[in-house]
Amino acid sequence: MIEILNPAGVARARVSGALVGDILQTIRSRATVGTNLLEIDEWTRSLIVAAGAESCYVDYAPSFGRGPFGHYICTAVNDAVLHGKPRDYALADGDLLTLDLAVVKDGVAADAAISFLVGDARPPQGVALIAATERALAAGIAAARPGARIGDISAAIGAVLTEAGYPVNLQFGGHGIGSTMHQDPHVPNAGHPGRGYRLRPGLLLALEPWVMADTAELVVDDDGWTLRSATGCRTAHTEHTIAITADGAEILTLPTSQPGAADSHWPEVATPQFWEERYAITDRIWSGRVNRVLADIATELAPGTALDLGCGEGADVLWLADHGWQATGVDVSETAIARATEAAQTAGLADRVRFLAADASTLASPGRFDLVTASFLHSSAGAPRSVILRRAADWVAPGGHLLITSHAAPPPWAAGHAHDHHFPTPAEELAALDLQPGDWQLVVAESRTRATASPDGEPATLEDSVVLLRRNRPGAAF
Repeated sequence: MIEILNPAGVARARVSGALVGDILQTIRSRATVGTNLLEIDEWTRSLIVAAGAESCYVDYAPSFGRGPFGHYICTAVNDAVLHGKPRDYALADGDLLTLDLAVVKDGVAADAAISFLVGDARPPQGVALIAATERALAAGIAAARPGARIGDISAAIGAVLTEAGYPVNLQFGGHGIGSTMHQDPHVPNAGHPGRGYRLRPGLLLALEPWVMADTAELVVDDDGWTLRSATGCRTAHTEHTIAITADGAEILTLPTSQPGAADSHWPEVATPQFWEERYAITDRIWSGRVNRVLADIATELAPGTALDLGCGEGADVLWLADHGWQATGVDVSETAIARATEAAQTAGLADRVRFLAADASTLASPGRFDLVTASFLHSSAGAPRSVILRRAADWVAPGGHLLITSHAAPPPWAAGHAHDHHFPTPAEELAALDLQPGDWQLVVAESRTRATASPDGEPATLEDSVVLLRRNRPGAAF
């Protein structure tokens, strides 16, 4: 059955989706070294009951499982990838944990999954697996628009997974969802564009790329449910429920926590839709104050032309313009760019700024600049962050500077909730840029602290990673 929801049904799906996203985010924030998988199952049960929702899993008894599942959430660890049945196991540092959850509320189901690393260890293989599934999911969501076909989504997901070097298993994949959890159409994680069911507004889909590091073969655990990699290699699985709307795909299973909250999750890779959802939360996300690192460094430079990537609502661009720079800001969110443009007009700086709503991974060259800056930049769905920053380096004029500022550590109020996020050191930032040494001079590569306030208004200190490079002029020595 392929179910098309009316606007009222989609509105109910938003409630179900937000609940799934919030529960997963809550469990993610609680899960740490020593947490037992059975504890996670009980936490999930309590959260579902408290929300007045129903589990899709407890009584679920499909042909591929052994009897009713009997639990409230799937917990897959390391070589387990799908249908992980909670068991008596305490999480260890570096475990790769996947949580998969589906609930029904007000007659509509929503389904999502997240993978993350537990504790402080960051095994490179686990990081790469998770990133690949997140990129694949973002690509699939970007391909989901009215008039497109299921094959377009499958091809987009499969292209990312294949390019990352992972075999793709087609036994299990995404699916339609609505009044029940599993419906047609099936959405394989690889396919051919232009084939399959044509997407239309009101269709809900659960897209779920999953991979195993070195095999496409699954084996079934003794519990009759848990699916593991046949070779024992690690795995990852990421999923969102989306609604097809007249404007494209709407992600329904994002958590509702606001930016800055202790349990908010800012992904390494995100679609434009993700940022539009975030900016829609409130009239303003950011403080409107200039980034302190940028202000300190730009003050020492002669004003010229500047490009700010991931400019958000434009505070840094406006500061640069007010200090003599001709500044351009680029952000993937049209809402953010509209706010930045309005702020420039209000400040009387419209003649010194230019704002572009664009994805930096596909942006045509905007020219050469005396200063190119990227502060706390997240990757778009189009390319990894390192690729975007290398493109940024290409836009620096001879004699100009490239400034990259990123978080060197989680904020104190969220230190226990950042297990899935890697905070690059200055040395790692430089290595990822992979620039020709003879073309650049390293000016700054260090961590800096700055004073701020926590979401509760308490004084706090943040640590930033700062890299500043100067592009040599032709003929200049390094």
